[in-house]
Amino acid sequence: MADTDGRKLQRSGGSTFQVALPRTWVLERGLKPGDLLFVEAMDDGSVSVRSDPTSRPTPERKVFDISRLESTDHLLRKLIGAYVASFHLIEVRFDPGSAGACRRVAREFCRRVNGVEVVDESPTHLVLQDLSTGVEVDSLRCLRRMHLLVRAMLGDALRGLRDGDAGRIERARQQAEDVSRMCWIIARHTQPTAAAARPASDDGFSRSPYPWLVAKLLERTAGRAAELAERAPTLRRLRSVDPTIFEELEASVQVVIQMLDAAVGALFANDSDQANDAIDSVLRLQDSLESLLGRLSLDRAVAWTDLHIVVDTVGGSAGHVREIAKHALDVAVLREPAHG
Repeated sequence: MADTDGRKLQRSGGSTFQVALPRTWVLERGLKPGDLLFVEAMDDGSVSVRSDPTSRPTPERKVFDISRLESTDHLLRKLIGAYVASFHLIEVRFDPGSAGACRRVAREFCRRVNGVEVVDESPTHLVLQDLSTGVEVDSLRCLRRMHLLVRAMLGDALRGLRDGDAGRIERARQQAEDVSRMCWIIARHTQPTAAAARPASDDGFSRSPYPWLVAKLLERTAGRAAELAERAPTLRRLRSVDPTIFEELEASVQVVIQMLDAAVGALFANDSDQANDAIDSVLRLQDSLESLLGRLSLDRAVAWTDLHIVVDTVGGSAGHVREIAKHALDVAVLREPAHG
């Protein structure tokens, strides 16, 4: 248990109060007069003082009481939420009749999330523990990996539009799960906080909201790519309707890939001009896709088919890429000299 001592509250000025911090706490963190500290009133009535706005006490245990398992998906989402919230231990309590389903969900959760294992179980409960607690996470490396995966998925979807290979569907699902897993890791280690919203270095960027915001958009783009891969085999039969539509669609996917590279490249290079160019290119692409959707709606032979949905999916991917470019622009502007 931490040492506790009493310290007298002092008045400073007309309406401000202050209390002395423990000398050892200050020295251990290398703090000096003038350094910024972050003070937060907690729900239990205590006050938290942190030198890092993103460092929070790790909650020890989260307990889910499952009296009746109505949906395995609901339980899986709860486990993911507890993981993202940085709970070190997650306990699931259940009736014996739900034991099998709860254990299957726990195994699926452990498969998706690196470092989490079942450490205790009985006929009516199981406990999951995050064994990776304390491991430093490189947000930039995770984002680069996510970018490469999403890029590969879009390229695979493009090839699927050309050859209709159904074998790409399962690979796309697995890659989408990998992207989601990295998104959860970044969300857990870089919780958005207003106090850290002005990155001034690579380390500052990693602790800012931007890695999580970009990761979430990459995850959504991966979902769109998986949708394209899933629908590609059924589109081959529609090629005879109007081959020029497919040529435009394939060209649009290629532009999305190029703009994804440009947006993520601008983020890593702090290049506001490149980010702006990517935004402009995506806007032009979205206008072109809107025109294509209009043509499909006028042609009753192809309206409301998988092709119509796929065009809309490509447009959604482009929208996510545009938002990534906007975040890249924000980061670049924040890092530019004040007189720039």
